[in-house]
Amino acid sequence: MNTKFLIPLLFSFLLLLPLAAAEKGVGIMWATQSEMVKEGQINCVEYKVYNPFDENTNIFLTASGNLAPLVKDSDAVLVPAGTTHDKAIPISLCFDIPKVYSKDCTAGVICEQTCSEAEVSYTGEILAAEKSTAGTGAEAAGSATRAVASAPLTLKVACEKSGKNWMPVIAVIIVLALIAAFIALRKKK
Repeated sequence: MNTKFLIPLLFSFLLLLPLAAAEKGVGIMWATQSEMVKEGQINCVEYKVYNPFDENTNIFLTASGNLAPLVKDSDAVLVPAGTTHDKAIPISLCFDIPKVYSKDCTAGVICEQTCSEAEVSYTGEILAAEKSTAGTGAEAAGSATRAVASAPLTLKVACEKSGKNWMPVIAVIIVLALIAAFIALRKKK
């Protein structure tokens, strides 16, 4: 056979071959890229996920960057095949924000928070990923790649100013005064 005809024939054959078949996928929608959160609390951010591809997909959320250690467990949601962005399914990702601002305490009980420190923030990507299921046979031998989509997020930790709380001291003084009055009355009798 002549190579002059073989090369165009081979090229035409390669163009007709399906090189990849997208059967599963994930998309993510978000309404915010930055949130103010409270320290010492669990704060949740809502997203929406969709799957315009041919197969149903279990999708869960996780985070990267310095958001990753703050993530609480995320439940997966089943997103049916053909779910478009206008019918996206809501899913939340919650973060356990630690206490990050120091308090100035006298005697360990009279504390105030002045918020003189720089604002603390956590930045990363929210990842909507396909939850992998253990396959068998041909599925197990295939690629371990999962569909992933991401959205940026920054959590800014709000510092709430508070003055010195004298109530514990006042409560102790009242209790001591009551005990002293009770002892004085007992001695009189």
